[in-house]
Amino acid sequence: MPLYRKARVAAETDEMDDEGKDSFDVAHVQTWLLMANFEARKGNFSRAAISMARSTRVAQMLNLYREHKNDETDSIPPRGYGSYRDWITLEECRRTWWCIHISDRLISATSALPSVLDATPAVDALPASDEAFESGRVEVTSTLKRALRDQTKTFSPLALRVLASSLFHRATQLPTTRDTDEDEDAVLNNQSYWNRHEAIENDLNSLHSIIPEELRLPQGLKCQQCVFVHVLMQITMLSLYKSAMQMAQGCDGSDTPYSIAQCGSRMLSAAANIVKIFRSTDNVFMALQNPIQDHAAYMASLVLLSDLESNRGQTSQIMDVSFLQISLQDAGKTQPVALSLGQQLAEKLAPVIVTGQIEV
Repeated sequence: MPLYRKARVAAETDEMDDEGKDSFDVAHVQTWLLMANFEARKGNFSRAAISMARSTRVAQMLNLYREHKNDETDSIPPRGYGSYRDWITLEECRRTWWCIHISDRLISATSALPSVLDATPAVDALPASDEAFESGRVEVTSTLKRALRDQTKTFSPLALRVLASSLFHRATQLPTTRDTDEDEDAVLNNQSYWNRHEAIENDLNSLHSIIPEELRLPQGLKCQQCVFVHVLMQITMLSLYKSAMQMAQGCDGSDTPYSIAQCGSRMLSAAANIVKIFRSTDNVFMALQNPIQDHAAYMASLVLLSDLESNRGQTSQIMDVSFLQISLQDAGKTQPVALSLGQQLAEKLAPVIVTGQIEV
């Protein structure tokens, strides 16, 4: 890791510059973001969270979250970094901000850490297509707030990642226990939960409808960004109904739109879809180099194993869990997160495997 260490020393040295002329630049935002990604892939999540926070704070100080316009009325861009009148510069700043947004949402969704960006308004337009960025062709895009209501625009893979990670984060922020008091506030709180639940599911359906044909499954299986988006959508559905099941437990069903059995069925369907995606992808080893997809594979396996407790003899489910466990173990040769989750899954899977029954 010599390059990583050199990059970290260089970035920290720039931060200590008393004059500050080189301390704040989009390149520094990108450096800390890349280091956070590298640290997360190595399983060093504490350091990754700190590097991510550094990247985020510098980006906020550079106003990268603002909706810049490439005209004469706009403010001066980050020191020494081109001009906002140049559309390519504008788009690079925009893409950098949205990559931070994605990472922040995913870190918060898969850990106990709060989102760093909760108080930052996301008013900037979503990323343009790769073709537009590479050619410098100006491309008008929708904002995060309007995207799922605008069925007329075509969204880039990066924009779809923004939308999918935002929905995943929203699903994981739903409460997991219902208010059991009988007063009016408790009734309103429970109703508010189901309103939020319905809104997220509706937005998830809207996201599915705006995915371009070439990025739908199975056409998009060769694109790792496409695989990532579809896995995120399924883990969002799983998280959504895991929360709903926890809310429904201990309830007589009179004040909840879903029964425990319905929630379990939808979780099982999402888990099966995750398995199907990983089985169908051209390179599951590469897909599981991503810690978030490792998390999705592990969560899907837990749902399948949980269902086995009440449905003995489902050989296909045992085979699916075994496939995910072996795939995680294989990816673990170069990915510490996959290795750890694969080992945990092996321990949970061992009691239910019958010798000679499994063929993956």
